[in-house]
Amino acid sequence: MAYARIPVDLTNATGDELAGYPVALPVGDGKDEVNLLGAQARGIRVCNAAGVELLFDLRDANGVRLEDGPVPAGSTLTVPLTAPASGTQLLFVYFDNPDTYLVPDYLPGQAEAANGGFESGTGNLPAGWRFDAVDDQHLLTWTDERPHGGKRCVKATAAAGAPATWVTAGQRGLAVLPNRRYRLTVWVRGQDVAGKVGGYTHVATTDEPLKLNTVQSAGEGTFDWRQLTVDFTTPPDAVSLDHGTVLYGTGTAWFDDCRLECLDGAAAVTAQVGPLERLDLSTREGDKAYLQAEGHTWECRAPAVFVNVGNALTRVLMGVSVQRLRPLFQRGFNPKSLRVVDPATKQVLPHLLLGARLLFVADVPGRCRKTFQLCFSRDSQIPAGKTLTFQELVGNPGNLAKNPSFESGGAQPADWVPMAEQQPEPTARMERIEGGRIGSHCARLTVAPDAPQHWTGWSQTVQVEPNADYLFQAYARTEGITDGNVRLHAHLLEGEGSNPKKQFWSAGPDLTGTTDWTLLGGALRTSPETKKVTLYPTMNARGTVYHDGVVFMRAETAALGEVEEQEAANPSPSLRVWTEDPLVKVFHDTPPPATPNRARKQAAPVALFAARNEEECLQLCLRSTQATRVRLLVDAPQRNGAKLPAPRVEQVGYVPVLQPSNFSLSDAQPWARRVSNAPSMTDGWLGWWPDSDLLIRVGSILGPFAHFRFESASV
Repeated sequence: MAYARIPVDLTNATGDELAGYPVALPVGDGKDEVNLLGAQARGIRVCNAAGVELLFDLRDANGVRLEDGPVPAGSTLTVPLTAPASGTQLLFVYFDNPDTYLVPDYLPGQAEAANGGFESGTGNLPAGWRFDAVDDQHLLTWTDERPHGGKRCVKATAAAGAPATWVTAGQRGLAVLPNRRYRLTVWVRGQDVAGKVGGYTHVATTDEPLKLNTVQSAGEGTFDWRQLTVDFTTPPDAVSLDHGTVLYGTGTAWFDDCRLECLDGAAAVTAQVGPLERLDLSTREGDKAYLQAEGHTWECRAPAVFVNVGNALTRVLMGVSVQRLRPLFQRGFNPKSLRVVDPATKQVLPHLLLGARLLFVADVPGRCRKTFQLCFSRDSQIPAGKTLTFQELVGNPGNLAKNPSFESGGAQPADWVPMAEQQPEPTARMERIEGGRIGSHCARLTVAPDAPQHWTGWSQTVQVEPNADYLFQAYARTEGITDGNVRLHAHLLEGEGSNPKKQFWSAGPDLTGTTDWTLLGGALRTSPETKKVTLYPTMNARGTVYHDGVVFMRAETAALGEVEEQEAANPSPSLRVWTEDPLVKVFHDTPPPATPNRARKQAAPVALFAARNEEECLQLCLRSTQATRVRLLVDAPQRNGAKLPAPRVEQVGYVPVLQPSNFSLSDAQPWARRVSNAPSMTDGWLGWWPDSDLLIRVGSILGPFAHFRFESASV
């Protein structure tokens, strides 16, 4: 397997600073063309040299946006340029990643006007254009009525006596440069026109969306094709342009062959496209057989895939979220049956389940796509497997926290800096004492009930790698905590020097009052600029807290794939049908019940309960392991001559949820991808979720809903 990228070096020769300026790059195999020919559009991403993902736009030769499928010749990739005058910016165009979803949003605006001849489009809309102010008396159509050139043009009609309004076909957000002369040309013909008919330009600045407003009319009455020219100069702070055709009044007009050009010199931005770069990875899937051991068979599994682009990793801590498996353990699967299998060695690896995060230690070869299997079963007789203890993580050589269980030191633990020393009059008692959760000692912090409140505790700073995942956890227990809570905190330090920029991180669960030993913390990810992380087992509260067993170690993250089921476990036909409670979300990979209703056979009866004038819903699930045409017939129930109204049948599709749900803020520029770094605040997971749009996939669930209305008749 090979991942690919193409470096693109952009030079700003405009004489002005550019920020997010759209630059059009031709797609092809020629000089300074981006060779994405045949690549899957959904797999394309654009990043700057720091690894920040940027928005982009991708359109075919007719100006139609490409979201999926192979990229054809003649396409254009638009990317944002941010560079000072005469400066450069290096961007990377990534592709050939099989695990990508469709991107949720694209770069707004266009680098240049496209489809000016209105030759391409779908339905009644030419590609790259939008119709405004259309109603019963004001119409815009994409037509073939005697165009000026080519086969298509745009027709505007305002009925006699209709109120005057701006009936426009336009393009928005085109990139322009400040203090430049531009020219818009458009061909117009008219019939019984009364009012204005021609072209318009709107130039926006950072503060005013309509800084420059120009409308040029081609005349009134009836006339054949004539060319209209609109010349204008952009203001010093211009950022974008809207342009198009306009009819203000009554009559009929046709428009064709729009063209926008800059009259001031050569290309303002140049692009130098570098050679293709590939990252070749071996695929390590190993034995594909389902787990069998100790007289038991594990009929379900989910792949946990880790992509290692570096050197071989030995005894590395791997983490994977098993949130998507938790509902299955409430649907008849045995939670004790969970096993982690390395298919390459056929070994069952000890694991530690901390909430919804499963941890295990494994070896990963260099430059490979490594697959582990998380196996589970409905067999209630399978006992719990071997676990990885938290104490093993504390003593792991990869734990970057020094003296993690406070075993070294005297009255104060070694390697930990008391924050009380930073206060003019220490108001807390900080000490290393005997007893603890992990070893023979722990740290104790006591703040008196009448003491002034401030942050108190210990700290330790460790070196880290940028763009890396780390596990930060520790045990804590409390006595009489008031006026606050106990959590784990960290500062991610960006840059060098005595006053680096700080990013704050915190994780619970929150502890108040008196509690037993509780594991705090979670996973954090460093930014491209992070150099160090300061660990804070601290609090801003009153009472006593004990800390023990601090773990801060690099934790590689594997992505959990969809659940797979052994065919022998359900020897039913390729199409399986069953019902679910409408409140239950059914996913692509939800395993059917152990004995689902067999297709083409008598189905088990379904009972719905509702009072009169209520509506009740039946969720019917269909899963097929091969492409299948399904015809669904639903008859309204009837009895003793009474019959319910015909049910409403809807199909449930799936949409990708690509980021964790939480309240988060982003200071990213408008041309950068908005990515949430906040932890998830829900019990969900990333992937495909049920929604109202239909999407049928082989091996996945098709879920129709049938809505029954119980009216005055009773059946």
